[in-house]
Amino acid sequence: MTISANHVISATVETSSPTTPSTTMTQNLQSGILDLSNCTQAVIGATWTGTPVGNFSIMGSKDGVNYTVPMLTGQAAGGAAGSFSFEYNGSLLACKILYVFGSSTGTWTVAEMVQKIPR
Repeated sequence: MTISANHVISATVETSSPTTPSTTMTQNLQSGILDLSNCTQAVIGATWTGTPVGNFSIMGSKDGVNYTVPMLTGQAAGGAAGSFSFEYNGSLLACKILYVFGSSTGTWTVAEMVQKIPR
């Protein structure tokens, strides 16, 4: 299946307080809401620069309000610029990407979801 640009949904990066946008990876961060209500399969990912040390996970929501931490885990940002992606298969309405700070610093540059199979 070819994925066209209109299937890419981006989100802002925020501190633990959703009213404070930030991309500096010297604290815990979360993405804005990524809407999954229109797909059953997607790729969810993040890209960063610098040398952060921490962990990424996905917080999922079945009602669009309450988020469970973590739904998907296990991706470490290990001291070098990079990216990660999670393959999503399911029935969540929305998700957020969570970064838990460990040490060092970096900049979270992209938080996005690409729909693979629409609902």
